[in-house]
Parts: sequence; C-alpha cells; structure tokens
Amino acid sequence: MLLIDAGAGVLTGVSSHLLVATHTFLEMLHYGVWVVAMPLVSLRSAPWRLDNVPLYRRSSAWRAAIITALSVGGVAMLVLWAGFLADYPLTRNIYFTVAMLHVLAEVPFLLRAL
Repeated sequence: MLLIDAGAGVLTGVSSHLLVATHTFLEMLHYGVWVVAMPLVSLRSAPWRLDNVPLYRRSSAWRAAIITALSVGGVAMLVLWAGFLADYPLTRNIYFTVAMLHVLAEVPFLLRAL
C-alpha cells in the first residue's frame, strides 16, 4: 500500500495514518465550505460581476487589491499546473503542506462561527 509521507518524518511520534486521516478531514471541511457553503450564500450574484462585491465598491484601492488577489491566484494555479507536469511528487508535497497550513488557519474561524 502506497502511503504519502504526510509529514511523518517531521512528527516522528505520530502515526502517518493519523496524519493522513487528519489532513483528509480538514480538507473535507475546507472544501465543504468553499464548494458548498460559499456558493449557497452567494446564489443571487454572478461570480464574474465584481461590482457586486461590497469590498470592490468601497474604493479604488480595494478594487486594485481584489484584482491583484485574483491575478495572483490565477498565476499560482498556472504555476501549480506546470509544477504537477514537471515534478508531480514535489509539487504534491508542496501543495499539501500549504493546503494543510491553510486549513489549520481556517479552523478557528469555523469553530467561532458555530
């Protein structure tokens, strides 16, 4: 059975099975919010209409910040695709490290919302 390292080399006292299970659970929470909850909240707005975003209407500085954030996200997506094509295992490890940190950063906000 092929098992991803999942940080087992860093956390030597923790089972790699537990790390993979924890990662999977946190990813499910993360994608549940982004794929299910966020679209349900914004059913009445079209995603390409930025003028419907309240922060976008706030000022020209906010407009520039939102456009910059969307552009950086698009470039990051292209870099990830290129990385997966060039060196899949390395890019996978980088992606999952960043994804795990991102999900861990969201957990306090999710718990606060309960």
